[in-house]
Amino acid sequence: MTRTVCRPRGMTDWPMELRKGTTKIGVIFIHDITGLDPVNLAFAEKLNQEGFWVAAVDLFRGHKAKDLAEGMALRQKLTP
Repeated sequence: MTRTVCRPRGMTDWPMELRKGTTKIGVIFIHDITGLDPVNLAFAEKLNQEGFWVAAVDLFRGHKAKDLAEGMALRQKLTP
């Protein structure tokens, strides 16, 4: 499957990875408290391998939490 890191113009200012699928079904993948780390990207990749289009949104804009406390601090910085 194709992996593209992009920021679609006019749609959002959140960075994301888009993965082209082979079906007509798409998934918006939202990471957990650790950020868009290798574990979460592996989940997105698994969905993509099943044929889904996947938009893995990086709400923490490249930051990854080492633990729950750091993840909660990153979450607090998100705009409502």
